[in-house]
Amino acid sequence: MFFADLHCDTVTRLQAGVDLSLRQTSGHVDIPRLQDGCVGLQAFAAYVPADTRPDRGFAIAAEKIQVIRRFCETNDASLTLVTSIAEIEAAVGLASSETPSRPQRTAVLLTVENGLAIENDLGNLERLRELGVRSMTLVHSQHLDWIASCTGTGEHVGLTDVGREIIVEMSRLGMLVDVSHASEAAFWEVSKVMEQTGLPFVASHSNSASLHPHPRNLTDDQARAIAASGGMIGANFYPAFLDDAANGPVQRSKVVDHIEHFVSIVGWDHVGLGSDFDGIPETPQG
Repeated sequence: MFFADLHCDTVTRLQAGVDLSLRQTSGHVDIPRLQDGCVGLQAFAAYVPADTRPDRGFAIAAEKIQVIRRFCETNDASLTLVTSIAEIEAAVGLASSETPSRPQRTAVLLTVENGLAIENDLGNLERLRELGVRSMTLVHSQHLDWIASCTGTGEHVGLTDVGREIIVEMSRLGMLVDVSHASEAAFWEVSKVMEQTGLPFVASHSNSASLHPHPRNLTDDQARAIAASGGMIGANFYPAFLDDAANGPVQRSKVVDHIEHFVSIVGWDHVGLGSDFDGIPETPQG
């Protein structure tokens, strides 16, 4: 059995000089633990902080992408950078005549978190694709000029005409559109654009608002829209997105609850994991 995780922020630990080829006693992701967990696909996000100067977004994303690429190159017996389904299948061993019980290597998918990385320049999308990026989370914790965040402050229309152009260009380039962190108004505008393209979109690290009404979580109708596009939802492991702290320590079973809820309304084909490992200060207990 293989597992896929649609989101981690582990690049920050690489930048801090932590040797993730070895088992660590802190943090969440390293090569031994990827192997222990039979992780066949791990998406590594190049996160651009919301307070980044507008003209520095691309440089910060590009630097993190290069760090991830070097990590994969240095550990090529365990990790393979991938840009297509065929490359994922080859990395884990699904391209062979017999399916292995464990992935041969972990396929690493490059993503960008926060559209601030493109600096409102469509050309930067193509440059990111050339660097190997195949998905972008459109926004993070604060509004951008062209899209509203679910946790942003002040008024915003949701998605502007520039935002629509960005999504269309991402679709043309074969980059997955990721709506985690987008406001509900922005979500539905993105959904309309994606319906016109006929392509799937994802929420790489989001939970169910029906189980815990946090702004970062998805309503059932949002989950159905993602599934209708052919996309996926990755369940997030952050306790604050799983349950109210007033109910006591959040247990690991809450992740299962959110997964099972999504499965009950959209089916197994559209639900996965989006741990947010190394980007969250704590994980559930148990």
